[in-house]
Amino acid sequence: MQIFKHNWQVKLVAFVLAVVCKYYIQREQNHARDEYRLPVSILAPTGQRVISPPTNYRIYVSVQGPAEVIRSIRSDEIRLKYDTSLARPGRRFDVPVEVELPEKYRDRVILSWTPRSMPVEFASDATKKLPVVVIPTNRIEGWEMTDPPQADPGTVTVSGTEETLRQVARVVAPITLKSEARIDEWAAVQAQGNDGRVLDPAIEPAQVHVTGFQQHVLLTKRVPVQPVFSLPPGVTATVEVAPPRVRLTGPEKAIGEVYFLETDKIDVPRGQKEPIRRLVAVRAPQPGIPVEPPQVQVMIRLTPVRRP
Repeated sequence: MQIFKHNWQVKLVAFVLAVVCKYYIQREQNHARDEYRLPVSILAPTGQRVISPPTNYRIYVSVQGPAEVIRSIRSDEIRLKYDTSLARPGRRFDVPVEVELPEKYRDRVILSWTPRSMPVEFASDATKKLPVVVIPTNRIEGWEMTDPPQADPGTVTVSGTEETLRQVARVVAPITLKSEARIDEWAAVQAQGNDGRVLDPAIEPAQVHVTGFQQHVLLTKRVPVQPVFSLPPGVTATVEVAPPRVRLTGPEKAIGEVYFLETDKIDVPRGQKEPIRRLVAVRAPQPGIPVEPPQVQVMIRLTPVRRP
């Protein structure tokens, strides 16, 4: 007990301060802070669109408290509360923003956020109805339309600013044709200007159902083969071709006026006496038109010309 006989008041104060310091140090060691960037999602009333805030707008939320509590908070438990019902088109309103946590956390953490309000502005959209023009983006050789593709619905509603709508010349539904008789697919619609540039107004509906029919119009015909060669002076020739005709398959406009096909040129040497046998290619009337068979056997028999 000798320790308390001298300056006991000072020693008591020091003891109390030590206990208080230990308490605050332990508290700080168990204290944590976390931050969140919460997106704002605003739905515009029918016939209007959101001008402000932009789509990347965020509310920054800070949560402080005991470490074990902070670690248990999930981002989806933090709720933003705001009411945009008073906002009117053409005017910017500062809408207060509140942040809420589940009740189990409210008395245990310190909550702060910024900004405390956000600028909200709506704009009224102008609208107009336009017919949908179906545009095939490709062409399949040998097929032709019997029932041109049509869109359902045939008319869509285009909405946006008046300036944007003035630039819209037409609405198209691009489709890719296939080698099938029936055309039946869904196509996304696009707004285009007079120069063909794709514009970006809202279109309702955004897709249309395209139907139609096309038919296969390839023609098949057999034509004779004409060997190509030149004879040296003083001889004549008889020619045999096997097979004498080949089969062509293609669009009528490509082969309808074809009445014979030539072979690659055959060289006949000067002084040749024996028959010439060659397997030569038959030339197609144009690239992509199949010839069957692609080669023929040609025999050229040479006969000297008798002089009087």
